[in-house]
Amino acid sequence: MHWLMVAIGALLLMLLVLMFAVVNYSTTSSTYKCQGTIAETNERQTVYIVVNQYRSWVGPWSKSNGNLYFEWPSRNVTTLFSLQKLGTILLVYVNSDLTGLKGQFSLVNKALRIGTPYGNFDGVCEGEAAEAGPFERQFGLSRFAAAS
Repeated sequence: MHWLMVAIGALLLMLLVLMFAVVNYSTTSSTYKCQGTIAETNERQTVYIVVNQYRSWVGPWSKSNGNLYFEWPSRNVTTLFSLQKLGTILLVYVNSDLTGLKGQFSLVNKALRIGTPYGNFDGVCEGEAAEAGPFERQFGLSRFAAAS
């Protein structure tokens, strides 16, 4: 009976460690400030994005490869999009089932092209990749406080 309790305790501990690893290390997060123009009006704008890319082990339970949080402070626009990785390009979709293609983001030159309610934004982003903690990944907004 004692060995059974030890085995159950060890199993529960392993499950807790596994859940901690999955929650804390399943996403890489990068924050960018993007400057560009609205194609239809040639108006210069600055937007901010957070690109969260899922690690390979997330694949079995997620159709997308991550998400893109889009913030446009001067127009009060905030949107969360789904991502599909195609080589060095991230395709940006409206829906989590990867329908409603809305734009793309290049991982090589950091170019962002995305449809917005005010027209198509076309610009180049600056920023660095960084690992994010679980709280920041869940709410992801604190990075923009200093930039807005």
